[in-house]
Amino acid sequence: MKLILRTARVGLGLMLLFSTLTTLGQTGTAQISKPPVSVGPFTAVDNAGRTTALGSNLVPAYENTNTILFFNPNAPGSGLTLVASTKEDHPTRIGADALAFTSYKWFYMGQNPASPTATALGSIPALGLDQPSNKLQVQGLTEGYHVFKVQGFILPAGADASAICPPDKEETYVVYVLPRLKVDITREAGGTTPLQYCETEAATQTKVQMRVATSFETPGVLPAVASFELKYTWYAVKADAAGNFPTIDATKVNLTGATKVKEVVVPASATDPNIFAPTIADIGKYKFFVEVEHTLKSRTYDGADADAVTNRKRAYTLYRGWYAGTDQASSPVIIVTPAPGKPHITIEAIQD
Repeated sequence: MKLILRTARVGLGLMLLFSTLTTLGQTGTAQISKPPVSVGPFTAVDNAGRTTALGSNLVPAYENTNTILFFNPNAPGSGLTLVASTKEDHPTRIGADALAFTSYKWFYMGQNPASPTATALGSIPALGLDQPSNKLQVQGLTEGYHVFKVQGFILPAGADASAICPPDKEETYVVYVLPRLKVDITREAGGTTPLQYCETEAATQTKVQMRVATSFETPGVLPAVASFELKYTWYAVKADAAGNFPTIDATKVNLTGATKVKEVVVPASATDPNIFAPTIADIGKYKFFVEVEHTLKSRTYDGADADAVTNRKRAYTLYRGWYAGTDQASSPVIIVTPAPGKPHITIEAIQD
């Protein structure tokens, strides 16, 4: 697995984050449960020692959102900064009596929270109280769970570092990177009739039905894709009078020429959400595609307009499938045919 981890000097500001995982061979109360995943620090969110150590720098809402990351395929990729408290959480040295750490040792524990394996990232030399080495920058995270651990050390002035007391406690922290989705759309029930329906049948037609199959781009990522709630957004692309279709940007940035026709959350829909039947009554030729995204973390979490036409926010978190094709060009055309009005009769010529 490719990870980039680096320590950085920081001031006394800290920003630890809030939650718990119960599958690390320790006891505790899970705090950030985002079905189907659990993430965050080992210590329970309402632990008095944790709250005291972090003080006003603890921002639960920020932590709650950012223990779940989008998979970012761009350099430097998905990442975050983990920050350990500058002072200890000790059972008897409480409040003003708590001591400041002088150095830290970080560990990467792998991607299996149920069976973490420590990989030391190295002990960081003491930098002095004004710039404690309590910050770890992480980049290039792959999909799925990632488990980290930190130990804090205290070396009094004049003490021998080789005989320093080992940490009595340590903190484990878990984050999750949302896996990329792979979307395939086929014709429901293997239909072989023409891909068309009459305009008057639109509201209830079953001649053209599409079935979505969603999987992970990377096999083996846990939990399984069926455990996640997803959002499907269906789009129609209509040909012009000459039969030409506007090109939809393959980078998923610009959707000019596509019309949103339906949104459904999977598996919350009461009907089968994986089946889509167009109900467009406007006669013409169409192509259809669907964009699928995780609902576990919204692209609007920072308040930005996630669907601006010319600059869709985090478009790389949207996964597209064209109906029965690998792209727009190979996707077949669906025709909505007119229901002819009645003709009228008159006389042009006679012979009698």
